Amino acid sequence: MVVYPIRVHVKGYSGSNQRKREKLHNDIAVARKLEEYTNTEFKRRMELGVDSCVFLYANIARATGVDVETVSRLMFSVDCGSNGFTICAPGHDPLAR
Repeated sequence: MVVYPIRVHVKGYSGSNQRKREKLHNDIAVARKLEEYTNTEFKRRMELGVDSCVFLYANIARATGVDVETVSRLMFSVDCGSNGFTICAPGHDPLAR
């Protein structure tokens, strides 16, 4: 479980291989798109009173137009979920009922 707002981390590359550099720049752009979608969607849900929410990679892929393999590869760093992750609102205690 991660706390809103989420951040998608992309592994860097500092070598001279142009193809790898282009792939890195593309991954960064896609990661920002995924990050923006997820944070915006969770913010909207928080405004409706939701404290935590599950985001599945397949649903994120469908909503953003990014293929699910890329979504899974890039967003795995968020919370290491195999199919998605859970975001909770700041200050929300998931164990409190």
